[in-house]
Amino acid sequence: MTIKKRLAVSNLLMLLIPAMLILLIVGATAGIVMLYYHGEIGELGENQESVALARELVGHYLQEQVDDPNPEELSELMDIMDGIDFHIQLVQNGVIVESNLSQEDYDAIQWASGVFPDTGEPFILAAGKIALVRDSVVIDGSHITLIAVNSSVEETGSLGILLRQVFQRYFILALGAFLLVISLSNALLSSRVARSVLAPLSRLGESARRIRDGELNFSLDYTGDDEFGEVFRDFDAMRARLEESVQKQLRYEEERREFIAEMSHDLRTPLTAIRGYVEGLRDGVASAPEKQAHYLEIIHRRVCSMDALVDRLFLLSKLETGHFPFRFERVELAHFLNQYVRSARDEFGAKGQSLSFENRTSSPLCSLLDPEQMRCVLGNLLENSVKYRTGPAGSSRIALWAEQGKAVITVSDDGPGVAQSDISRLFESFYRGDKARSNSGDGSGLGLAIARRIVEAHQGKISAESRNGLTVRIELKQEGPI
Repeated sequence: MTIKKRLAVSNLLMLLIPAMLILLIVGATAGIVMLYYHGEIGELGENQESVALARELVGHYLQEQVDDPNPEELSELMDIMDGIDFHIQLVQNGVIVESNLSQEDYDAIQWASGVFPDTGEPFILAAGKIALVRDSVVIDGSHITLIAVNSSVEETGSLGILLRQVFQRYFILALGAFLLVISLSNALLSSRVARSVLAPLSRLGESARRIRDGELNFSLDYTGDDEFGEVFRDFDAMRARLEESVQKQLRYEEERREFIAEMSHDLRTPLTAIRGYVEGLRDGVASAPEKQAHYLEIIHRRVCSMDALVDRLFLLSKLETGHFPFRFERVELAHFLNQYVRSARDEFGAKGQSLSFENRTSSPLCSLLDPEQMRCVLGNLLENSVKYRTGPAGSSRIALWAEQGKAVITVSDDGPGVAQSDISRLFESFYRGDKARSNSGDGSGLGLAIARRIVEAHQGKISAESRNGLTVRIELKQEGPI
């Protein structure tokens, strides 16, 4: 149940409980009042038996009537009633047939008739000093009503005093019960809502403190199906992203340290060679023109190597900051790759690396790419194959096919491959796996990092697999035909 539903149920209960108590109080009060007016509550002291007897005599008399009222029986009833301090009045079709009522009795009957009209049902009233019994019967179409009244009931243990005591006690108890139930229900509902809200908040606070203290390797598990579940999931996703960011920053720092060490080595080596040859020229070690020309050629080669390294660093920097100006266009990949292989075959053939292209598509396969930068990616991959092969010659193969809505390009070689432990770091900046690249020469470890940045700028993916050589896989989005 969600927190909103819990609060709604709690609020509803907090309204229903007082409402039910109020209805109970009102209903009980109404019942007491009705019983009060009907004379069916409390004690009538010494007059209780006389009222019951009067009710019995009136009912018996009317049941025995089968014809018009008998004067003798009526006189006998009057004598009996007089013995218990009741006077009677017999009414037939609205006309008084017989009566021995006093004025007080008439007043009592008038008051009772105004409050409780005659409905033909047996009626008993005991209120204050008045005790009244009324009953009716229909004989041969004639409506006969007999009323017995005592307008001077003694007040000893009277109903009025008793009712006041009952009202006082009832309302005191009702008020106490009302306040007790409200307090208990509020306490229980508040405790339940507090547990459902404060407990998750406490867990979130504890998790926030752990993150503040630098602890990110934990998980927030919350099984509740409410608003807090979504908050916990978002909080845990934030923690995971923060942990990933911290790990990425740590890796970047490690790469930066490796970069400084590698660049220091890569720059120091040609600089040392250049300084040595320049000192040789300055000191006259190379006096012969042929030797001077040789020294200058070496210096020129070293400077060109440093210049290429600086260019690669500048390119990588622009790729990482997103400031490189790509020029994308829709390209038919089979045609593009075929042309690239034909143009590069002589260049890499001169380096002892044969190059071939295999088109596994049956229809044109297009993608949006920057042709110049994609040639740079392919050139870096092929240069790596040349640089890290173990023999004097080798072969590379470029293949193209479609797979699950993607255009897949692979560049494979027959070299030594890469150790499995190095595969995950192969495309990191400045990384060079020494075991697989023992004859790396002047490699800077930037070629595959640049290739990854360019492929990712194309919204593609690049990965590697080492099996009978190294295979680099590039996935690009397919586009509609040109």
